[in-house]
Amino acid sequence: MDAIIGLWWTTLAVAFVLTVPLLALVTRFIRHAHEIDRLATVTLKAAVGVAGNTGNIVLLDQLLAKAGSIAGTSAAIDGVAAAIHNDAGAVVRTLTGGARGG
Repeated sequence: MDAIIGLWWTTLAVAFVLTVPLLALVTRFIRHAHEIDRLATVTLKAAVGVAGNTGNIVLLDQLLAKAGSIAGTSAAIDGVAAAIHNDAGAVVRTLTGGARGG
């Protein structure tokens, strides 16, 4: 009977010795799982923001098309303004008899 009790205590001691490192391993696993969950939540929020921003790329293309049109109109206005400036200078020269005022 003493041999059975001794074997039981030995088995219990071995199980305890094996349980402590396994408990540490399980604790680390749970901690890492929580960290993965936290990072996945942060990543999901960032992904939603990225998706929202990339949805506006079509609007940027439309803006670039309008900007090209505006640039062309601006160049045309610049040409007309230069012609008006030259014509005004000619009028001033004609009225002043060719003398340039300063």
